[in-house]
Amino acid sequence: MTCGSGAYHGAGKVSATLRLALRGDEAFVLGQIDADNQASDHRLRLRLPLGLRDATVRVGAQFGWVDREPGLPRGIRRTALEAPTATAPAHRWVAAARGDRGVALLLPGFFEYEWTRRGDLLLTLLRAVGELSKSGLATRAGHAGWPTPTPEAQCHGLHSVSFAIAPITEDEVAHPDRIERMWEDAFVPIVPWWVRQFAAAPPPARLGVDGICLDGDGLVFSACHPTEDGRGLFLRCYNARETAVAGAWRFGRAPSSASVVRVDGTVIETISPANLLPAIPILVAPGAIHTLRLTFDQ
Repeated sequence: MTCGSGAYHGAGKVSATLRLALRGDEAFVLGQIDADNQASDHRLRLRLPLGLRDATVRVGAQFGWVDREPGLPRGIRRTALEAPTATAPAHRWVAAARGDRGVALLLPGFFEYEWTRRGDLLLTLLRAVGELSKSGLATRAGHAGWPTPTPEAQCHGLHSVSFAIAPITEDEVAHPDRIERMWEDAFVPIVPWWVRQFAAAPPPARLGVDGICLDGDGLVFSACHPTEDGRGLFLRCYNARETAVAGAWRFGRAPSSASVVRVDGTVIETISPANLLPAIPILVAPGAIHTLRLTFDQ
């Protein structure tokens, strides 16, 4: 794998190995880049030439998604202090398509990307930085902080970046919840374990939920964690669509109490005990976050 195309500054060498894997009937190709960075003061990126000139890109966010135009944001001008940048953050995925031709790039967490007007998708793999602040940069005059050396931020040595690439259509980009499900298949698959001569220990005390299921096309499961007192659960999802979605949380057995809460735990609405069936219906507004607080009898 050749590194260094388009490099104008920095010194040193970067070598990398690209591995691709296609498993069974999965809808994506898994990839891993193992890079040995021995260069300083540079940015290493992976370029995917998609050829979708002037197309809009859809980008995953923590609780939803956002559409962005290619290149620099329109109306943004360089000032005397700083130049605008075409790079932007993404969470989990970036996707672009026109008709039946398109690509989704999936990564485990947050990452930086750039989408060009000629339809190239650039993924930042690493940044090698030798000082906390430098003056005389092409994008900014003067310092942005104290000029302290940061030798470890040069990121010398071995680095691995995992990702997945999937062909995608314009219709699939219009339904981001489908991309979220693909991301879960790529990075949080079900993993079976077989332990020889396993003897089960006495089960620890726990909440007897007996299974949780989220129904509703367009709803994306976001979190499941215990309450601070350990006597209940928080369940969170969000609506990845531009229309309201009706769904339901289903349980192996009904909770003893349930309430709709804000992300910080403040109670918005207490659900009537008469509605605490094994399925609690919910209605989530477009792009909204929905959180339940549940308790179960021991």
